Amino acid sequence: MRHTAALCLVAVLCLTVSISHAQSTDSLNAKLTNLSAKLLRRIQVKTASLDQQLTSQTQNYVQRMTSQEASLNKQLNASDSNAAKQLFAGSAQRYAALSQRLCKDTGSKSMLISGTYQPYTDSLRGTLAFLQQHPQFSGASAVSAKSQAQLQKTVSQLQALQAKMQDAALLQQYMQQRQAQIQQYISKYTQLPSGISNTFNGYKAQAAYYQQQVSAYKDMLNDPDKLFQTALTLLNKVPAFSGFMKSHSTLSALMPAGSGPATATDPAKPGQGLPGRDQVLAGLQGQLGKNGPTAESLAQKSTSAAATSQSSSGGGGLGQLGAIGSLLSGGGLTGSGSIGNGGTSGGSGAGTGTPQLNPQKTKSLLGRLEFGMNLQSTPSSYFFPATTDIGLSLGYKLNDKNRIGIGASYKIGWAGDIQHIQVSSQGASIRSFVDISIGGTWLASGGLEYNYQPPVYSLHMLRDLNNWEPAGLVGLTKVLPMKTKLVKSTRIQLLWNFLSYSQVPATQPFIFRVGYSF
Repeated sequence: MRHTAALCLVAVLCLTVSISHAQSTDSLNAKLTNLSAKLLRRIQVKTASLDQQLTSQTQNYVQRMTSQEASLNKQLNASDSNAAKQLFAGSAQRYAALSQRLCKDTGSKSMLISGTYQPYTDSLRGTLAFLQQHPQFSGASAVSAKSQAQLQKTVSQLQALQAKMQDAALLQQYMQQRQAQIQQYISKYTQLPSGISNTFNGYKAQAAYYQQQVSAYKDMLNDPDKLFQTALTLLNKVPAFSGFMKSHSTLSALMPAGSGPATATDPAKPGQGLPGRDQVLAGLQGQLGKNGPTAESLAQKSTSAAATSQSSSGGGGLGQLGAIGSLLSGGGLTGSGSIGNGGTSGGSGAGTGTPQLNPQKTKSLLGRLEFGMNLQSTPSSYFFPATTDIGLSLGYKLNDKNRIGIGASYKIGWAGDIQHIQVSSQGASIRSFVDISIGGTWLASGGLEYNYQPPVYSLHMLRDLNNWEPAGLVGLTKVLPMKTKLVKSTRIQLLWNFLSYSQVPATQPFIFRVGYSF
């Protein structure tokens, strides 16, 4: 009887565990199905936006580069028309062909590794490939043709965007080649037309800005969001997913069979768990053989020859050897190691150095805007009660240090002392301002404001322009950087209203404000 009871107890426990595991699996599958649908929509929106921006910006920069070369051609014709004609022959057509290739590329052709290794994008591609082979986790298994089409559309969009990124890399390489060719031509002459240096520097600057723009798009594509990290956390609980990622990552083709990473992908850090530097070195050395060159020596060699060869042949990548060399020399594979195209050096440029770039120029309008608020208190006087101005501002970054903007404020009155507080509406103001860096964290600030001083009883009172007093402000601003996600910096201002002395009744000449930028 005891043995029978023990066996029954074991059977009950096994059944309970089995039911619990089945319920857990069903719950995990349900969560993955719901999350996958949201993830696919998020990826589609992100890739479509980046694709449109990259295509549009490429066309704009190609037009500028072509126009710059036409100007250079016209100027250099005065020195040697035959040589200039040979130098610029076919350049415009080559630019147009590369631009068209990027615009029409769908990523249908297989691509070799090139550019900058993107761990997030690599994890994203692997995840989509896993969902294609295991549609039960994406909601596309025998549910509807619409779900399957959505998954395929997401994969195609990401593939096309990555192909266009590589096409952009080819265009950057061609820009570098053209700079070197024009620089070599210019260096042969001692007497050059006036203005040739400015034109050539403008040409180099456009190439550098294009590289900066493409790098920004790559960073945006490689920026993991919370939704994808949550999806990886759930997928990592699926036993088949870890093994799939080990063998289907971008770098798996560089590793010999069976030499994949020993650790599973960390869902909290997309790209972690991919083969490290030592693992790839060992794998590569195994392919080279004992009598061949060392993998370390290959890793330290420059890949410029591979880049030049690839660019001249018009292929789709720099090749695996160049990829390995750049990656390993970067010191690891879990970060964004360089796999190819270097920065645009710009050369010496007709006797000048690399042009100074404005990092804000390649940002979107929204990316160059800066929102802020500020507070200003004024003590009571014979004519006005104690007031506090609460202002909002919208600044536009001309560059990393200087900005212009507009703003408005609302003036709250507090009546008498603290024992007789009576909140009232005491006016409003509209503002314009400019901040210019004068060194370090100090700014020279100025602006023009119009202040409405009489108490506001109704909005129609604001229409009377005679009630608006001008204020001309100049002064200093101290910027204190903040280490928070919401507030970027604190701004302390001391301003002088040089128009205050001519106003009746007289207003406060010196203004102290504390503001915050977001």
